[in-house]
Amino acid sequence: MDQTTTFICTGDWGAKTRAYFQNREAIQKQALIDFFVLLGDNFYPSGVSSVQDPQWKDMYEDTFDPKIPSFAVLGNHDYLRSPEAQILYTYEGSSWKMPFFYYDMVVRLHRQSIHFVFLDTCLLAEDITVPLLMGNLKAIEGYRDLVVTHQKKQKAWLEETLRASTSRWKIVCGHYPIISDGPHTTSAQLRAYLLPVLEHFGVDFYLSGHDHNLQHRSLNGVNHVVCGAFASAYPLTRPHGTAHPGKRFSPTQAVVGFARFTFSDQRCAMDFVSENRLLYSFITNKS
Repeated sequence: MDQTTTFICTGDWGAKTRAYFQNREAIQKQALIDFFVLLGDNFYPSGVSSVQDPQWKDMYEDTFDPKIPSFAVLGNHDYLRSPEAQILYTYEGSSWKMPFFYYDMVVRLHRQSIHFVFLDTCLLAEDITVPLLMGNLKAIEGYRDLVVTHQKKQKAWLEETLRASTSRWKIVCGHYPIISDGPHTTSAQLRAYLLPVLEHFGVDFYLSGHDHNLQHRSLNGVNHVVCGAFASAYPLTRPHGTAHPGKRFSPTQAVVGFARFTFSDQRCAMDFVSENRLLYSFITNKS
């Protein structure tokens, strides 16, 4: 029998809104989940201050099953206080996993595997991150120091990691979308760098949040999934006639929800779920 891996993917989840409670109830009803992928903006409005911050209990541990690991990346809101605290919490014995600003893991299937690559897209997109830090001079100074230290290293690491990958499935995860019909401005820097890298190395999925909606498009072999609608949802701003190419699912109304993925050696099934109902399904096969 073919071995499968199932995970739930969401971003922009860290605020106790009406949508948050709806989605929390919905994910708690999902069965056979192996792990969660959390796409940044993990704690609103300003991230966490330390590993002792009460939001670890009030937000994270009260939201996600402590027996199931969560693999997370940083979003722009997480940079307003201590992004390093989210890395350090990995080593506090929790189900939270963010061992560094960028990292990877390989998940075994039956004969094949999935290679997950987790990026800090904030460090790759100065053009939109600095304005999003909202004039917080301490946060901006700390962020710019990290850009100097890690931007080139992250790019070199990403390309070498994808070049060396032997997995059938490749998934890259980051907070900022490369392509989106949502209201937030996308990063010209991120698109110019990352889009050719994903296409060159045959990445199957790029998972992102930031825009508070659900979107899926397939472009040049890469499935771009925006899934940032856990705590709130915004309507799209691009009418159908001006939408980016490759669109498969991109509802114009504000819809909250999350994505559920199930992978086997040869098949991936992705569902968008909203308030315990199925919104959209997509299946792709590889032989």
